[in-house]
Amino acid sequence: MKIRPAVMRFLGCLSVAVLAVCPTLMINVAAQDPRSMMPAESTAKAREILAQAIAALGGPVYLNARDSDCKGTFAQFESSGAVGGYVQTRILKQFPDKYRIELDSKTFITDIYGIPINKKGHHIVNVYAGDQAWTLNSEAGVSELEPQALTDYQEQLKGDFNVILRNRLNDDSLIFRYGGSDIVDVKQVDWVEITDRDRRTVRIAIEKRTHLPTRTTVTTRNPLTGQTQETARVYSNYRSLDGIMTPLQLSVFVNERQVSQLFYNSCSNNSGLSPELFTEAGLQAQFKGKKFN
Repeated sequence: MKIRPAVMRFLGCLSVAVLAVCPTLMINVAAQDPRSMMPAESTAKAREILAQAIAALGGPVYLNARDSDCKGTFAQFESSGAVGGYVQTRILKQFPDKYRIELDSKTFITDIYGIPINKKGHHIVNVYAGDQAWTLNSEAGVSELEPQALTDYQEQLKGDFNVILRNRLNDDSLIFRYGGSDIVDVKQVDWVEITDRDRRTVRIAIEKRTHLPTRTTVTTRNPLTGQTQETARVYSNYRSLDGIMTPLQLSVFVNERQVSQLFYNSCSNNSGLSPELFTEAGLQAQFKGKKFN
């Protein structure tokens, strides 16, 4: 079975990159109407909600996190809703913009994001570091990732709520607005909308009870077709790990259709990951030593 290129874009960020409850009907609830608020009032409300989210996620420990290391299973869904394939994955992050995705296929998968596999047990490592990206194939060696892969990864970073909360709250180019209350994924939430200078709008749903982010949506326009695409990411099964509330389940929906799901069975934060894990030289050394476990 084949995991399609569009699905793998999630792993690039997972970047990391990148998801188990089906979309539910979003119903407006009686609350303060954001349309009646003055811009300054709306901004203040949005920032208040985001400050509550930061506190719930771990406060200073969350904001000052250096890295994370998670292992689990990534599954892809066909248009029929059936599971199209799965891989064991390890996703390492060194904040703010370094990601490493390690993959081991447990089913026969022809390719992942254009990288041939064609058999079980084939080991792939993708590394994204700022404006550079490489891939390690356990049989073919190390090479640069295609430019589109790097572009997709960088695009995902712009919609990552962790990047926004940790690194962009004081960015003068961003506009923050309160988006009102909803019931989303069977939870009462407040929406916060963030718009950048490219008119990209990221919407973050913050659960009222826990103040944790439960969903993000990013709407983009295909430059070739002109059609819009909404990508939603649903975060669930939060656990406190090393002082940080960490979602162990991540689901991705494109235009309301679920395309992938990631289940973590273990995660650690601030474990002191080596910078070499996120370099081309580190990948070359790994391939030379044939260390793929």
